[in-house]
Amino acid sequence: MSADDPFAYLGELISLYLRVSSLLSGFRLPLSNPFTIDGDNNGRATAIILMLGREGSIRMSDIAERLKFSPSSATMIVDKMVKQGLVKRIQQADDRRIVRIGLDDEGRAVFKKLHGEIVGSIERILTPLTQEEKAEFTRLFRKIAYGTQDRN
Repeated sequence: MSADDPFAYLGELISLYLRVSSLLSGFRLPLSNPFTIDGDNNGRATAIILMLGREGSIRMSDIAERLKFSPSSATMIVDKMVKQGLVKRIQQADDRRIVRIGLDDEGRAVFKKLHGEIVGSIERILTPLTQEEKAEFTRLFRKIAYGTQDRN
């Protein structure tokens, strides 16, 4: 960064962004059947499968809140996923009003495939970096994703 122009780095960042965008064009969540519900081209079902695969069962309200869906939209998506055998509803034994959503057998298989494809894509993109650089990249990306806080 030059003393004359404190924002000189922005030109390089834009150039780098455009280069990385072309690299990332091959990195996207697989959004074709059976990974999304028919007509759901925005990957909502994929996002739910990835969340459940990583975290286990989750309350329906938490799915809606975390993915910024209305509760009714989340219910409609989950209803379709239940019919496809991707997820199941799990009622709490001590409070039947609380319904959690978990992966069904087909959903676990889809998660395993998705996770493998995503990990492979990320590994290919980050190949030029050393382990230390990958750790620093992750730290910086986390800082960008969460704002000024550096969460672990």
